[in-house]
Amino acid sequence: MANLVIFLSLLLAIVGLFVMVAAPALAIELWVFPSDLISTWPTLSNEQAGIADLLKIAVFISTMGVTTGALAGGLQRRQVLRPMALLRTEV
Repeated sequence: MANLVIFLSLLLAIVGLFVMVAAPALAIELWVFPSDLISTWPTLSNEQAGIADLLKIAVFISTMGVTTGALAGGLQRRQVLRPMALLRTEV
Protein backbone atom coordinates (compact mmCIF):
# COMPACT_ATOMS: atom_id res chain seq x y z
CA MET A 1 0.00 0.00 0.00
CA ALA A 2 2.82 2.38 0.82
CA ASN A 3 4.49 1.75 -2.54
CA LEU A 4 1.26 2.57 -4.35
CA VAL A 5 0.83 5.81 -2.42
CA ILE A 6 4.44 6.83 -3.06
CA PHE A 7 4.15 5.95 -6.75
CA LEU A 8 0.92 7.91 -7.18
CA SER A 9 2.28 10.94 -5.34
CA LEU A 10 5.40 10.98 -7.52
CA LEU A 11 3.33 10.52 -10.65
CA LEU A 12 1.03 13.39 -9.71
CA ALA A 13 4.04 15.56 -8.88
CA ILE A 14 5.56 14.91 -12.30
CA VAL A 15 2.25 15.59 -14.05
CA GLY A 16 1.88 18.80 -12.04
CA LEU A 17 5.39 19.89 -12.98
CA PHE A 18 4.63 19.09 -16.61
CA VAL A 19 1.51 21.29 -16.48
CA MET A 20 3.38 24.06 -14.66
CA VAL A 21 5.93 24.20 -17.48
CA ALA A 22 3.45 23.73 -20.35
CA ALA A 23 0.99 26.42 -19.23
CA PRO A 24 3.46 29.34 -19.32
CA ALA A 25 4.91 28.04 -22.59
CA LEU A 26 1.45 28.05 -24.15
CA ALA A 27 0.71 31.49 -22.69
CA ILE A 28 3.93 32.86 -24.18
CA GLU A 29 3.07 31.33 -27.55
CA LEU A 30 -0.39 32.89 -27.50
CA TRP A 31 0.38 36.37 -26.22
CA VAL A 32 4.04 37.17 -26.85
CA PHE A 33 4.86 35.77 -30.28
CA PRO A 34 3.19 37.23 -33.36
CA SER A 35 0.41 35.10 -34.80
CA ASP A 36 2.07 34.74 -38.19
CA LEU A 37 5.47 33.63 -36.82
CA ILE A 38 4.73 29.90 -36.83
CA SER A 39 3.08 30.07 -40.24
CA THR A 40 6.44 31.02 -41.80
CA TRP A 41 8.05 27.73 -40.74
CA PRO A 42 8.83 25.65 -43.84
CA THR A 43 7.93 22.33 -42.17
CA LEU A 44 4.24 23.09 -41.75
CA SER A 45 1.91 21.39 -44.17
CA ASN A 46 -0.72 24.14 -43.99
CA GLU A 47 -0.34 27.89 -43.75
CA GLN A 48 -2.38 28.45 -40.60
CA ALA A 49 -1.08 27.36 -37.18
CA GLY A 50 -4.03 26.60 -34.94
CA ILE A 51 -4.35 25.98 -31.24
CA ALA A 52 -3.47 22.30 -31.77
CA ASP A 53 -0.10 23.28 -33.25
CA LEU A 54 0.58 25.67 -30.38
CA LEU A 55 -0.39 22.99 -27.88
CA LYS A 56 2.01 20.52 -29.54
CA ILE A 57 4.86 22.99 -29.20
CA ALA A 58 4.00 23.69 -25.54
CA VAL A 59 3.92 19.95 -24.79
CA PHE A 60 7.29 19.50 -26.50
CA ILE A 61 8.83 22.34 -24.49
CA SER A 62 7.39 20.94 -21.28
CA THR A 63 8.62 17.43 -22.04
CA MET A 64 12.13 18.67 -22.71
CA GLY A 65 12.12 20.82 -19.58
CA VAL A 66 10.88 18.11 -17.24
CA THR A 67 13.21 15.48 -18.70
CA THR A 68 16.22 17.78 -18.53
CA GLY A 69 15.40 18.74 -14.96
CA ALA A 70 15.03 15.13 -13.92
CA LEU A 71 18.31 14.13 -15.50
CA ALA A 72 20.17 17.13 -14.10
CA GLY A 73 18.83 16.48 -10.61
CA GLY A 74 21.40 13.75 -10.15
CA LEU A 75 24.25 16.13 -10.94
CA GLN A 76 23.90 18.03 -7.68
CA ARG A 77 25.90 15.56 -5.62
CA ARG A 78 29.45 16.48 -4.68
CA GLN A 79 30.81 13.20 -6.03
CA VAL A 80 29.56 14.09 -9.49
CA LEU A 81 30.48 17.77 -9.44
CA ARG A 82 34.03 17.39 -8.13
CA PRO A 83 35.49 15.66 -11.26
CA MET A 84 33.75 18.19 -13.50
CA ALA A 85 35.20 21.20 -11.67
CA LEU A 86 38.02 22.99 -13.42
CA LEU A 87 39.88 23.74 -10.19
CA ARG A 88 40.82 21.19 -7.53
CA THR A 89 39.25 23.20 -4.71
CA GLU A 90 36.31 22.15 -2.61
CA VAL A 91 32.97 22.28 -4.42
